[in-house]
Amino acid sequence: MKSGDWSHLRSTLTNIFIGENDITELPRLTNQDMMFTFNSQSFAEFKVLTWINMDSNKLFEVREGMFPRTLQTLSLTNNYLVTFPMEILEDMPSLSWLYLRGNYIEEIPDYAFKYKEGLDKLDLGENGIREILKPIFNGSLQIKDLNLDSNLIEDLPSQVFRGLNLGRLQLTNNKIKDLNEKSLVGAGPYLEFLDLEHNYLNKVPAALKQLKRLRFLYLANNNISEIEDEDFEAFAISLKALSLAGNRIEVVPAQALKDCSKLSHLNVGYNQISRINDTDFENWGENLNTLLLRNNRLNELSANVFRKTPRLKELSLSFNKLNHIHVAAFADLPLLESLEMSFSLFSEEFPKETLQPLKNLIWLSLDNNHIRTMEADALIHFPHLQYLNLEGKKTPGNNSRRF
Repeated sequence: MKSGDWSHLRSTLTNIFIGENDITELPRLTNQDMMFTFNSQSFAEFKVLTWINMDSNKLFEVREGMFPRTLQTLSLTNNYLVTFPMEILEDMPSLSWLYLRGNYIEEIPDYAFKYKEGLDKLDLGENGIREILKPIFNGSLQIKDLNLDSNLIEDLPSQVFRGLNLGRLQLTNNKIKDLNEKSLVGAGPYLEFLDLEHNYLNKVPAALKQLKRLRFLYLANNNISEIEDEDFEAFAISLKALSLAGNRIEVVPAQALKDCSKLSHLNVGYNQISRINDTDFENWGENLNTLLLRNNRLNELSANVFRKTPRLKELSLSFNKLNHIHVAAFADLPLLESLEMSFSLFSEEFPKETLQPLKNLIWLSLDNNHIRTMEADALIHFPHLQYLNLEGKKTPGNNSRRF
């Protein structure tokens, strides 16, 4: 098809998806079945085009003047770009979402835009960025959502995010051992979401004390062994979700959470917690909706251990070694809808009396335990149950079950 064949669409076409081809440059686009030939200004001539997706091609560069000024979303994921395309930002004042993940960009250039620019989302994940030496674009670009996951970043300098007005920041899967104490100075007024999972942190970074409105904090899969009492103090009144999974924590960080009264989601799975008490949830557990304790070292649950978490709806205790569960362990969880205790129980009897208070259960996982007997009316107290898993655990010898 010649470029003239597109002339009738240049005033109506709003979205173009031409990913997963072998495009190496923009005047020529090819796939197995057809060939499009554009002149160098062809995209720019579209009058109302707002979205272009060119993912998984072989583009080495994009240049000023290639795209229309009306463009709002540009996705160039999984191409061969080696430099950040600054020029296109100044060329497209309406651009809101820019996806550059999965390229070969190694640095964010030391560059300041002539006029203040703004993006709702900039995705630079899965590139080769090792360090950011100065404040990004010298504060001349505002970014609500910045994704830097799966790069090679080891450290972040002071005030590196100054002027960005960030709401979300993702630094997952980097090589960060600690943060400069002032690296988040300037990010605090608006930042609500911070993801530092899969790094090399030995402690909760002191840099987080600059954040006053943080609501979602993810620190899973680091090397954190202790939580200091003041680690979450700066944003305690706003914190809603916290993940500390996959660290080396031995106790529920009750003191650090004492003022986190809005916390609704806590994940401390895959740690080394050997005991929980009702006092662990005092002062802060009243609004807890989800509690994940899977894959720890719990061996017992005492009576009324969850009495300070009356609004709990999801509880995971799978992959522990629960030798003893008091019959009143779950007595204070009338709203619980999901309970997982896979690979956890050693009793051969279905825990009928222990589970009886959970009248709103929808999801119950008791698979891969040692349960061998179950009374006929064992499930009579769960009128809302939709999912039940009692898959057996194969052991040598007699594997018969009596239900």
